[in-house]
Amino acid sequence: DVVPHDKHISWTLYSANHTTNQSNTPLVNWWMAYLNFQIEHHLFPSMPQYNHPKICGRVKQLFEKHGVEYDVRTYAKSMRDTYVNLLAVGNASHSLHQRNEGLTTRESAAVRVTGH
Repeated sequence: DVVPHDKHISWTLYSANHTTNQSNTPLVNWWMAYLNFQIEHHLFPSMPQYNHPKICGRVKQLFEKHGVEYDVRTYAKSMRDTYVNLLAVGNASHSLHQRNEGLTTRESAAVRVTGH
């Protein structure tokens, strides 16, 4: 399980800790049809996605106010991180599996992405 059964975590915090946005650029916005704003998409799933850029600044300020990471990566970095993660989780003999034991979800993801 991602969150232990005995630990309560709000949907907002869970979404923030398990979601990443991609760059807010005209090309990426067009290519991903504004779904590069995954944080906003998960927090406001019924909001039309073309409105996500309008609220991203306010969401980022709210996260900063409460000490929550607002993770934004370039499209290229997001793609690389995704494929590195798929390689690690899809290959049981991969060295990252052994190094992730006992780590939190965020720490484990960081290890999968960076290799450290």
